[in-house]
Parts: sequence; structure tokens; C-alpha cells
Amino acid sequence: PLAALLIPWVVMRHGSKALWGEVVGVMITVQLAAHLLRWGSREMLPRLFAARPAVIPAIWTGNSIARSSLVPLVAIVLCFVMNAHFAIGLIWLLLLFVNNSFEALAIWRKRFLHSFLIDAVGLAITLGGLITFPAPDLERTLHWVIIGQAARTVLLVILFYKDISTTPETDGRVHLAEAVPFLLIALSGLLGSRIDLYVMNLTAGRETLAEYQVVQGYFVQLQALAGIIAVPFTRELYRMGKTGVAKATRRLASLGLLALLPVGGVGYLLFTRFYGFDTDWLICVAGCLLGWPVFAYTPMVQTLYKHGKETAMVSAGFITAGISAVLTWLLVPRFGITGGLFAAAISQMIMLIAVRTIFHRLPADAR
Repeated sequence: PLAALLIPWVVMRHGSKALWGEVVGVMITVQLAAHLLRWGSREMLPRLFAARPAVIPAIWTGNSIARSSLVPLVAIVLCFVMNAHFAIGLIWLLLLFVNNSFEALAIWRKRFLHSFLIDAVGLAITLGGLITFPAPDLERTLHWVIIGQAARTVLLVILFYKDISTTPETDGRVHLAEAVPFLLIALSGLLGSRIDLYVMNLTAGRETLAEYQVVQGYFVQLQALAGIIAVPFTRELYRMGKTGVAKATRRLASLGLLALLPVGGVGYLLFTRFYGFDTDWLICVAGCLLGWPVFAYTPMVQTLYKHGKETAMVSAGFITAGISAVLTWLLVPRFGITGGLFAAAISQMIMLIAVRTIFHRLPADAR
């Protein structure tokens, strides 16, 4: 969250809003490619580690090598999409691939403080470079982002070097097939929350894209807050019956409603005073409507997965992403940033209806 707030501010202050819009265009493309290369490993590997804790290094290394076979294919697609910025985009992608590979180990080894400090070092290097040596163009801005990522890579390798095996698991390629359901779940969730940004990248000017990315990113953090609250109770939610989960969901939804006013107020002050955007109250209303629905269905998701509803969830995710893309395409030309946020909010409301409908169709005594 700090990176999402501070890096855009520094780039726009020392460069321009249009420059940050150009960075966003490259960033979201590289991040989508990195998400594909993750291939569900963050969700799948902890389960494999739990089943066979004695061979964690071999499992991790085998999975990483298997996923690296996808890099050339993704790189070819990236070459056609990015054109002039392919080389720097590929370097960024490779660094993200390595860094993301360590996420499952950080979760399993509970190295949260170490990971936070490593992220902080990378962010500090990027911000320090952008402030000390102002970057007036896209290439030099991306150089400092990449240098920060490279520092993270070195520190992560040092932190987890004991978990890097010289004898990888021989059936690592099987992980690619086993991880497809996790990939689809994660991809549908990513598209559901970011498809509006992808459409804005195709249709809007660079200055509009820059402003939209900052505003939308702020309210997406409200969605993340719901997950942060629910994750520590995953085990309890998994053991609860349908009635208990519904009660927990109502409590989280109520908490989300209480958070809307302060989140909207802080957002308005942040956008107008800190970034200097010409933001009106309707944008903050749309942003709050985008962020709240997740509070009203997050605890139900684990129960649905427990009862084998992954296919229904993936379908709902891709359908709502498609609706969001169409609405963004239609509303942005007329209503600008406000239209994009309302399009994303409508799609989240539809996802809320879909999740709750699937949940309430479970048997009354479902556990």
C-alpha cells in the first residue's frame, strides 16, 4: 500500500501525471504476465509443504523450474504487446518471477517481518533514486523501479537460500497441471478487481489513466482490508457450519459499513491535498461502493471452496470481470473516472449477489 501511494506521488511531483500514466501502462502489463507465471503456486505450495515437510526445498525448486518453462512463451507475447519497452519489461518480469516464487516460502516459514523489511528496502531504494535523480522520462523511471526489485531479489535469495535445493523434485512439471484450478481462481479474482484498469489503459489518455490508477488503487486497498481481517480466522471459518459463517459475514459487512465514511473522507483529502487531483465527492462514493461488497461475502468463500464450488466461483469471477469491462468501456467516455469506478462497483455488487446466492443454496446443515 505504501508503494502504491508514494511512488505515483514522487513520479508525478518530479515528472508529470502523464509520465505516471505511461509507467502504469507498462506496470499493469508486466504484473499481469507475472501473475500468470505464478501459476497458482502461492496457493498450492503450502498444501504440498504440509503434506511432505521433509522435502520442502525439493518441492519448491521443482515447482520453480517447472514454472520457468512458461517464461519463453509469456515473453513472446510480451514482445508483441510492449514493442519498444520489451527489454526493460522483460527484466522487470523476470525479477517479479523470482520474487513471487518466494511468497509461498515466506508464508510457510512465517517470515513476515523479514519480508516486510525486504519490501521496505526495495521501496526505499526506488524512492531514493527517483527523488535524488529525478527521472523525466519513462525509461529512467522504470530503471529505478527495477533497481528496487533487484535489491529485493538479492535479499530474498539470502533469506531463503537454505530452501533452494540442488536436487529438485523430479515430478515438478506435474505441479503445472495440479495448479490450474488455483490459477483460474486467482486469475478470475485479479480480473474482477483490475479489468477496469486494463480497459482504461486501452481507452483513456495517460493523465486520466494515472489519476484513475491512484484513486482505484486506494479503494482496492479497502477490499484488501476485508481479507486481512478474515484471513486469521480461516481455520475457524472452515470448521463453522453455514449458520456460523453467515453470522460472521454479517459482522464483517457491518464493520465495512462503519469504515466507509472515514475511508471516503481520508481518500478525498488524500486525492485533493496530497496529489492535487480535481476530485469530487461522487468519486469517493463510487470508490466506497467498489470497496464494500467484499466485506459482505469474503467469509463465505472458504465455505464454498470446502463444498467443491470452485467452478461456480471461477465462472462468477470471469462473468463479473466481463461485465466490468463492458461497463467501463461504455461509461468512461461520458463520465470519466467516476464512470470507471461505478462500473467496477456494479461488477462487485453482482459478484456479491452471485456468491451469496451460491452460498444460500448449500444445504441448511452444511459444515
